Amino acid sequence: MRAGYDTAIAALTESESLATRLGAWGDISQVGNVIDAIAALVQPDGPDPAAPLLGAAHTVRGVFDESSLDAPAVRGAARRALGDAAFDAAYQQGRELGYDAAVALTTASVAQVLRR
Repeated sequence: MRAGYDTAIAALTESESLATRLGAWGDISQVGNVIDAIAALVQPDGPDPAAPLLGAAHTVRGVFDESSLDAPAVRGAARRALGDAAFDAAYQQGRELGYDAAVALTTASVAQVLRR
């Protein structure tokens, strides 16, 4: 599974910035899906970076995607690791971001993954 994520990250960063790629998509739900996937990628770094990303994906999409392949499991793991109050606060930080700030957070998170 990691190989698939590596390929996706390489494709996103190879010829265009993530922000440019996400901004070019007309389907906002797909942007939310990418943010959810990035939250799954940063999960090994701890729950702190994942929770705001999940909130940002919720804001971009307008709803938490219970059918996501990544988001429910990441949410559960982050909530268990942080506790309810800390998770809710971190998630809310992501919810308060506008679209551009959500994309910027996602781009910074991709850079974090690439530095591993």
